[in-house]
Amino acid sequence: MTDRQVEQRERSHAASDVPLTARTILVVSDLHLSAGIDPRTRRYDPRENFVAGRAFRRFIDYHLPSQPGDALLILNGDIFDFLRVIRVPRSVKDFSEWSAALKAVDREYPPDRLTLTVSRWERWFGLRTNDFKTIWKLDRIARGHQSFFAALARWLRAGGSIAFIKGNHDVELYWPLVQLGIRRHIARHDEKAPGEDRIEFHQDWLGVHNVYIEHGHQFEPVTRVSGTATLPGDREIRLPLGSLINRYIINKLEGIDPFLDNIKPVQSLLWTLVRRHPIKAIEILWRGVPLLRRAFKPYFFRATLGFAVFVASIVIPFVTVVSVALYFVLPPFRDVVTGVFRGPWSRAAVSIAGVVTPWIFGAARDLWPKKKPPHGENEYGHGIYERLLKFECPQCTRKYGIVGHTHAMDVQYLGDMDSTEAFYLNSGSWAPRWPEDRPDLAGQVEYSFLEFTRNTNGEYRHRSLEWRDDRNEPAEAKILNLRGRAP
Repeated sequence: MTDRQVEQRERSHAASDVPLTARTILVVSDLHLSAGIDPRTRRYDPRENFVAGRAFRRFIDYHLPSQPGDALLILNGDIFDFLRVIRVPRSVKDFSEWSAALKAVDREYPPDRLTLTVSRWERWFGLRTNDFKTIWKLDRIARGHQSFFAALARWLRAGGSIAFIKGNHDVELYWPLVQLGIRRHIARHDEKAPGEDRIEFHQDWLGVHNVYIEHGHQFEPVTRVSGTATLPGDREIRLPLGSLINRYIINKLEGIDPFLDNIKPVQSLLWTLVRRHPIKAIEILWRGVPLLRRAFKPYFFRATLGFAVFVASIVIPFVTVVSVALYFVLPPFRDVVTGVFRGPWSRAAVSIAGVVTPWIFGAARDLWPKKKPPHGENEYGHGIYERLLKFECPQCTRKYGIVGHTHAMDVQYLGDMDSTEAFYLNSGSWAPRWPEDRPDLAGQVEYSFLEFTRNTNGEYRHRSLEWRDDRNEPAEAKILNLRGRAP
């Protein structure tokens, strides 16, 4: 590791309460940039969630600071979706390009040596999380999203600052090599953009006066990263269980049907897949579930029920469909079923049970006793309340705790902390959504963000906004109180 990389790692692991004094702060999260658009065909990768590159550029142009140090752009996690980049280098040209990308960040890796680092399973599921392998993924992202990196360069050139906070889909931001790669790709669009001084990377959280910010994945067991950031040996990132599900199952499914991961709940996703591509889905599960089972071992004792429900919701619909098909096309199988279930009522009962079981699991989840959080309306609100208790801001009259992660904009009043009001905010996402509780947003992109303006007392006050690209201006966000409670 070079001296420059060591220095960068130390800075990225430093305390996150940097005394920044920007007049305006913009918070954007969950863009999920993946392989993007093919520059030759202008087609998007089927796993891409960010199709708003030009809208983001206009959003940045609208908010360009008028003078240096006047504005801070906080990119709050899951900006890059390294999990969804599954294309691997295969040709001589690919390995030469990978080697050149590494050389640009001061890492010498000859192409013939790189060819030995890609395993058979990586050719199916995508490269692992080593720093030099993430550089290949980052290079794919940068090629497919040139307008995004150009917009960041314009922001820096105008005098703005940028703070990246790590999320669960871009945990590879831990690597100094990857941070250096991001700086390089921004500089390619404007060599005079002062990226070295005005770009920061924060591993867990960032505090700016009365504003506390983290991505939010640590509040959810399936996306929480527990223990050290890296696996033993310090060569690969420790991924949460949810990321492993993405890697071994969801990525391949989205290769068949784009945006499947945006369909909630998982039962709806699976039934959609069964109807459209039953054979391909079985192949994906056949390859992915054994690896997922082994990867699940470290999470067994704290996530057994959730994992069992997930696997059951995957397996049962497929078993039902395959069994019905075999019953009609294979007489020996029909004879076995007829012998086991002799009476017509027993066969009908089994058929009905196979169809309704996924909904039974969903009902069990809804009926499972839920403890009301002491503060806030959900685990995120309560988690932020606990964070704000420890977040020091002397003489502040209001504290904000901000997350992204859920893809749903939200505002919760958490009560008073002595003489300080506490608020939970969620910055939403720029990825398409298919939420069950908001049918009006099916397939829509909200382009949501938070804006903070410093008042005369030196404190920040917020606005929840949406970028209206059709009008080239922001507008107040529409946030529903879905919990049926008074504000």
